[in-house]
Amino acid sequence: MYGRRSKIKIIIMIVSLVSISATAFIFLKRADAFSTIQQRFVTDNVNINDNEEKYRVVVVAQRIEQGIVIDSSMITMEEVPLVYLPSNSVTSIQSIEGKPAKFTIEKNTVLTYSMVLDQKDQFNQDDRLSDCRIDGGLVSGIVKEGDYIDIEYVKENGDRFIVLSKKRVIRIIDNTTIIIQTNDEERTRYEAVLSEIREEKGTLKTRLYLDENQEASPVTYVKSKSKEKSSPPPTNQVDMEHLSEEERN
Repeated sequence: MYGRRSKIKIIIMIVSLVSISATAFIFLKRADAFSTIQQRFVTDNVNINDNEEKYRVVVVAQRIEQGIVIDSSMITMEEVPLVYLPSNSVTSIQSIEGKPAKFTIEKNTVLTYSMVLDQKDQFNQDDRLSDCRIDGGLVSGIVKEGDYIDIEYVKENGDRFIVLSKKRVIRIIDNTTIIIQTNDEERTRYEAVLSEIREEKGTLKTRLYLDENQEASPVTYVKSKSKEKSSPPPTNQVDMEHLSEEERN
């Protein structure tokens, strides 16, 4: 009786071992097959990428801050696979030069026309680029291209007036000279304050906006009325309105 039970236990153990071995064998075969499929998928992808059609497009060579006018030194031509290209990619450096960036564009970005301001959207008929000399400096040298500033006239007695409000710095020539976009009215105001500075002393300074979303400062400078007065009439001039008809004749 005892020997019979032992034989049954041995048979059960053998069957269990065979079942475990078969399961392990099947699992390993499937894993190997999956690995083969996965390797083939990766290899096929590499082959597809190598054979992909490529186009020469404009790529950003350096970080371009919002508002900066793009020139050829900031961009380059590169071959990029078609699958990675936006539909409106720029294909010519000449077509994008001179246009300001709508927002900050990071290095290695494929440039598109939607990333820049079109000329018809950004300029009025009397808009021009003007150079402005700021004797008081550019806020201790921390102003950079793309920043927004006010140009302020400070009189010798300390009175302060905003001459140009929230102007974007297009270019910095040196520590005191910048290029900005202005219209006729702004240029006239700027020239008037320069004339006043020459006669009455004073200086121009800049005020830097901390955020481009801050509201523009109100313009507070008004051309001095003393400069608009006409010469007094000659002492022998007669007021005709107060003469009788006989006296007029």
